Amino acid sequence: MLRHSKKFLLGGFLGLFSGEDDPYTVTEQMMKERIKEFEESMPTDPWERVKFGLLHKDKYGERGPVFQNLYQGSVCSVILGAFYGGIKKAHVAHMDFMRTNQATAFLTHLDAKKRLQDRMMVSFLSGAAQLGWRTGLFTFMFIGVSNSIALYRNKDGILEYAIGGAVAGASYRMFIGLRQTIVGGILGLGFGASAGVVSKTILYLTGCSMTEVRHAQYSLYIHRESQDKRANDLAARDVLTLEEKSEMVQKIESDEKAKRIEDNLENV
Repeated sequence: MLRHSKKFLLGGFLGLFSGEDDPYTVTEQMMKERIKEFEESMPTDPWERVKFGLLHKDKYGERGPVFQNLYQGSVCSVILGAFYGGIKKAHVAHMDFMRTNQATAFLTHLDAKKRLQDRMMVSFLSGAAQLGWRTGLFTFMFIGVSNSIALYRNKDGILEYAIGGAVAGASYRMFIGLRQTIVGGILGLGFGASAGVVSKTILYLTGCSMTEVRHAQYSLYIHRESQDKRANDLAARDVLTLEEKSEMVQKIESDEKAKRIEDNLENV
Protein backbone atom coordinates (compact mmCIF):
# COMPACT_ATOMS: atom_id res chain seq x y z
CA MET A 1 0.00 0.00 0.00
CA LEU A 2 2.86 2.35 0.82
CA ARG A 3 4.47 1.78 -2.54
CA HIS A 4 1.29 2.92 -4.29
CA SER A 5 1.47 6.23 -2.43
CA LYS A 6 4.15 7.68 -4.72
CA LYS A 7 1.65 9.56 -6.85
CA PHE A 8 -0.01 10.91 -3.73
CA LEU A 9 3.28 12.04 -2.15
CA LEU A 10 4.73 13.70 -5.22
CA GLY A 11 1.32 14.84 -6.41
CA GLY A 12 1.01 16.75 -3.18
CA PHE A 13 3.99 18.83 -4.28
CA LEU A 14 3.25 19.12 -7.98
CA GLY A 15 -0.47 19.58 -7.38
CA LEU A 16 0.29 23.05 -6.09
CA PHE A 17 1.07 24.19 -9.61
CA SER A 18 -2.40 24.69 -11.05
CA GLY A 19 -4.20 27.59 -12.61
CA GLU A 20 -3.08 27.98 -16.21
CA ASP A 21 -4.85 31.35 -16.41
CA ASP A 22 -2.30 32.91 -14.07
CA PRO A 23 0.87 33.78 -16.05
CA TYR A 24 2.95 33.53 -12.88
CA THR A 25 1.79 30.01 -11.96
CA VAL A 26 4.10 27.14 -12.87
CA THR A 27 1.86 24.29 -14.03
CA GLU A 28 2.74 20.64 -13.62
CA GLN A 29 3.22 20.26 -17.38
CA MET A 30 5.61 23.23 -17.51
CA MET A 31 7.57 21.78 -14.60
CA LYS A 32 7.82 18.37 -16.27
CA GLU A 33 9.10 19.98 -19.46
CA ARG A 34 11.82 21.90 -17.58
CA ILE A 35 12.94 18.79 -15.71
CA LYS A 36 12.88 16.71 -18.90
CA GLU A 37 14.98 19.32 -20.71
CA PHE A 38 17.47 19.31 -17.84
CA GLU A 39 17.73 15.51 -17.79
CA GLU A 40 18.12 15.24 -21.58
CA SER A 41 20.97 17.77 -21.51
CA MET A 42 22.92 15.75 -18.92
CA PRO A 43 26.36 14.77 -20.34
CA THR A 44 27.49 11.14 -20.47
CA ASP A 45 31.02 11.83 -19.17
CA PRO A 46 31.06 11.36 -15.34
CA TRP A 47 33.02 14.53 -14.47
CA GLU A 48 31.09 16.64 -16.96
CA ARG A 49 27.89 15.26 -15.47
CA VAL A 50 28.98 16.40 -11.99
CA LYS A 51 29.79 19.92 -13.22
CA PHE A 52 26.56 20.08 -15.21
CA GLY A 53 24.41 18.95 -12.29
CA LEU A 54 25.92 21.45 -9.87
CA LEU A 55 26.64 24.50 -12.04
CA HIS A 56 24.44 24.41 -15.15
CA LYS A 57 21.73 27.06 -15.62
CA ASP A 58 18.70 26.53 -17.81
CA LYS A 59 17.28 29.05 -20.28
CA TYR A 60 15.39 30.72 -17.43
CA GLY A 61 18.61 31.33 -15.50
CA GLU A 62 17.80 28.72 -12.84
CA ARG A 63 20.17 26.01 -11.64
CA GLY A 64 19.09 22.38 -11.57
CA PRO A 65 17.53 20.20 -8.85
CA VAL A 66 20.88 19.01 -7.45
CA PHE A 67 22.16 22.53 -6.82
CA GLN A 68 18.86 23.66 -5.31
CA ASN A 69 18.90 20.66 -2.98
CA LEU A 70 22.43 21.58 -1.87
CA TYR A 71 21.65 25.28 -1.48
CA GLN A 72 18.39 24.90 0.42
CA GLY A 73 19.75 22.20 2.71
CA SER A 74 22.82 24.26 3.60
CA VAL A 75 20.85 27.45 4.27
CA CYS A 76 18.29 25.64 6.43
CA SER A 77 21.02 23.93 8.46
CA VAL A 78 22.77 27.27 9.06
CA ILE A 79 19.52 28.81 10.33
CA LEU A 80 18.60 25.86 12.53
CA GLY A 81 22.14 25.48 13.87
CA ALA A 82 22.41 29.19 14.62
CA PHE A 83 19.05 29.20 16.39
CA TYR A 84 19.87 26.15 18.50
CA GLY A 85 23.38 27.34 19.33
CA GLY A 86 22.14 30.80 20.25
CA ILE A 87 19.33 29.53 22.48
CA LYS A 88 21.64 27.07 24.23
CA LYS A 89 24.36 29.61 24.96
CA ALA A 90 21.85 32.27 26.02
CA HIS A 91 20.37 29.82 28.53
CA VAL A 92 23.84 29.12 29.94
CA ALA A 93 24.50 32.86 30.20
CA HIS A 94 21.21 33.35 32.06
CA MET A 95 22.04 30.64 34.59
CA ASP A 96 25.59 31.96 35.09
CA PHE A 97 24.33 35.51 35.60
CA MET A 98 21.78 34.43 38.20
CA ARG A 99 24.38 32.34 40.03
CA THR A 100 27.23 34.87 40.05
CA ASN A 101 25.14 37.96 40.85
CA GLN A 102 23.04 36.75 43.76
CA ALA A 103 24.81 39.11 46.16
CA THR A 104 25.36 41.93 43.66
CA ALA A 105 23.70 45.24 44.54
CA PHE A 106 22.23 46.79 41.39
CA LEU A 107 21.03 50.38 41.20
CA THR A 108 17.50 49.36 40.24
CA HIS A 109 15.58 46.28 39.19
CA LEU A 110 15.57 47.59 35.61
CA ASP A 111 19.36 47.91 35.68
CA ALA A 112 19.67 44.24 36.62
CA LYS A 113 17.27 43.20 33.85
CA LYS A 114 19.14 45.31 31.29
CA ARG A 115 22.48 43.74 32.18
CA LEU A 116 20.96 40.27 32.01
CA GLN A 117 19.42 40.98 28.61
CA ASP A 118 22.69 42.38 27.28
CA ARG A 119 24.58 39.31 28.51
CA MET A 120 22.04 36.94 26.99
CA MET A 121 21.99 38.80 23.66
CA VAL A 122 25.78 38.70 23.34
CA SER A 123 25.78 35.01 24.27
CA PHE A 124 22.99 34.27 21.78
CA LEU A 125 24.88 35.92 18.91
CA SER A 126 28.09 34.17 19.93
CA GLY A 127 26.41 30.76 20.11
CA ALA A 128 24.61 31.31 16.82
CA ALA A 129 27.87 32.21 15.06
CA GLN A 130 29.77 29.29 16.57
CA LEU A 131 27.27 26.56 15.71
CA GLY A 132 25.59 28.04 12.63
CA TRP A 133 28.60 27.89 10.31
CA ARG A 134 29.55 24.42 11.60
CA THR A 135 26.17 22.89 10.87
CA GLY A 136 26.14 24.69 7.53
CA LEU A 137 29.58 23.32 6.66
CA PHE A 138 28.60 19.79 7.71
CA THR A 139 25.40 19.84 5.65
CA PHE A 140 27.09 21.47 2.66
CA MET A 141 29.84 18.85 2.61
CA PHE A 142 27.45 15.95 3.21
CA ILE A 143 24.94 16.91 0.52
CA GLY A 144 27.59 18.19 -1.89
CA VAL A 145 29.80 15.11 -1.72
CA SER A 146 26.94 12.60 -1.73
CA ASN A 147 25.21 14.29 -4.68
CA SER A 148 28.49 14.62 -6.59
CA ILE A 149 29.20 10.91 -6.18
CA ALA A 150 25.63 10.08 -7.21
CA LEU A 151 26.06 12.22 -10.34
CA TYR A 152 29.41 10.61 -11.10
CA ARG A 153 28.00 7.08 -10.71
CA ASN A 154 24.71 8.14 -12.36
CA LYS A 155 22.74 6.30 -9.67
CA ASP A 156 21.78 6.63 -6.02
CA GLY A 157 22.91 4.24 -3.31
CA ILE A 158 24.25 3.93 0.23
CA LEU A 159 27.89 4.42 -0.85
CA GLU A 160 27.58 8.16 -1.50
CA TYR A 161 25.85 8.66 1.86
CA ALA A 162 28.70 6.92 3.68
CA ILE A 163 31.45 8.84 1.86
CA GLY A 164 29.57 12.12 2.21
CA GLY A 165 29.14 11.54 5.94
CA ALA A 166 32.84 10.71 6.36
CA VAL A 167 33.97 13.86 4.53
CA ALA A 168 31.43 16.02 6.39
CA GLY A 169 32.42 14.59 9.78
CA ALA A 170 36.12 15.10 9.10
CA SER A 171 35.48 18.67 7.89
CA TYR A 172 33.44 19.44 11.00
CA ARG A 173 36.29 18.42 13.32
CA MET A 174 39.30 19.40 11.22
CA PHE A 175 39.96 22.63 13.15
CA ILE A 176 40.45 20.75 16.44
CA GLY A 177 43.31 18.48 15.39
CA LEU A 178 44.28 15.43 13.34
CA ARG A 179 42.99 12.90 15.85
CA GLN A 180 39.63 14.64 16.13
CA THR A 181 39.47 14.86 12.33
CA ILE A 182 39.89 11.09 12.05
CA VAL A 183 37.31 10.48 14.79
CA GLY A 184 34.90 12.86 13.07
CA GLY A 185 35.40 11.04 9.78
CA ILE A 186 34.67 7.65 11.36
CA LEU A 187 31.58 8.95 13.14
CA GLY A 188 30.45 10.68 9.96
CA LEU A 189 30.92 7.44 8.03
CA GLY A 190 28.61 5.64 10.44
CA PHE A 191 26.10 8.48 10.36
CA GLY A 192 26.12 8.63 6.57
CA ALA A 193 25.73 4.87 6.16
CA SER A 194 22.84 4.84 8.63
CA ALA A 195 21.19 7.76 6.86
CA GLY A 196 21.62 5.95 3.55
CA VAL A 197 19.97 2.78 4.86
CA VAL A 198 17.04 4.73 6.32
CA SER A 199 16.65 6.77 3.13
CA LYS A 200 16.71 3.75 0.84
CA THR A 201 14.22 1.94 3.08
CA ILE A 202 11.78 4.86 3.02
CA LEU A 203 12.15 5.25 -0.75
CA TYR A 204 11.56 1.52 -1.26
CA LEU A 205 8.44 1.50 0.90
CA THR A 206 6.96 4.55 -0.82
CA GLY A 207 7.98 3.49 -4.32
CA CYS A 208 9.79 6.77 -4.97
CA SER A 209 13.32 7.42 -6.16
CA MET A 210 15.75 10.04 -4.92
CA THR A 211 15.62 11.69 -8.34
CA GLU A 212 11.85 12.10 -8.04
CA VAL A 213 12.25 13.60 -4.56
CA ARG A 214 14.80 16.11 -5.90
CA HIS A 215 12.45 16.99 -8.73
CA ALA A 216 9.60 17.59 -6.26
CA GLN A 217 11.83 19.88 -4.17
CA TYR A 218 12.92 21.67 -7.34
CA SER A 219 9.29 22.15 -8.35
CA LEU A 220 8.51 23.75 -5.00
CA TYR A 221 11.49 26.08 -5.42
CA ILE A 222 10.42 27.17 -8.91
CA HIS A 223 6.85 27.71 -7.72
CA ARG A 224 8.06 29.87 -4.83
CA GLU A 225 10.29 31.90 -7.16
CA SER A 226 7.39 32.51 -9.55
CA GLN A 227 5.20 33.71 -6.68
CA ASP A 228 7.97 36.02 -5.46
CA LYS A 229 8.21 37.49 -8.95
CA ARG A 230 4.47 37.98 -8.98
CA ALA A 231 4.58 39.78 -5.63
CA ASN A 232 7.42 42.03 -6.82
CA ASP A 233 5.59 42.90 -10.04
CA LEU A 234 2.40 43.71 -8.14
CA ALA A 235 4.35 45.89 -5.72
CA ALA A 236 5.98 47.73 -8.63
CA ARG A 237 2.56 48.20 -10.20
CA ASP A 238 1.20 49.65 -6.96
CA VAL A 239 4.13 52.06 -6.77
CA LEU A 240 3.45 53.14 -10.35
CA THR A 241 -0.20 53.68 -9.50
CA LEU A 242 0.74 55.87 -6.54
CA GLU A 243 3.04 57.93 -8.76
CA GLU A 244 0.26 58.37 -11.30
CA LYS A 245 -2.13 59.47 -8.54
CA SER A 246 0.44 61.94 -7.25
CA GLU A 247 0.91 63.42 -10.72
CA MET A 248 -2.87 63.69 -11.12
CA VAL A 249 -3.23 65.53 -7.80
CA GLN A 250 -0.43 67.92 -8.75
CA LYS A 251 -2.08 68.59 -12.12
CA ILE A 252 -5.43 69.32 -10.45
CA GLU A 253 -3.81 71.67 -7.94
CA SER A 254 -1.95 73.42 -10.76
CA ASP A 255 -5.17 73.84 -12.77
CA GLU A 256 -7.02 75.21 -9.74
CA LYS A 257 -4.20 77.64 -9.04
CA ALA A 258 -4.24 78.87 -12.66
CA LYS A 259 -8.03 79.28 -12.52
CA ARG A 260 -7.80 81.36 -9.32
CA ILE A 261 -5.22 83.62 -10.96
CA GLU A 262 -7.50 84.11 -13.98
CA ASP A 263 -10.45 84.94 -11.69
CA ASN A 264 -8.38 87.50 -9.79
CA LEU A 265 -7.28 89.13 -13.04
CA GLU A 266 -10.89 89.35 -14.25
CA ASN A 267 -11.98 90.96 -10.96
CA VAL A 268 -9.24 93.55 -11.31
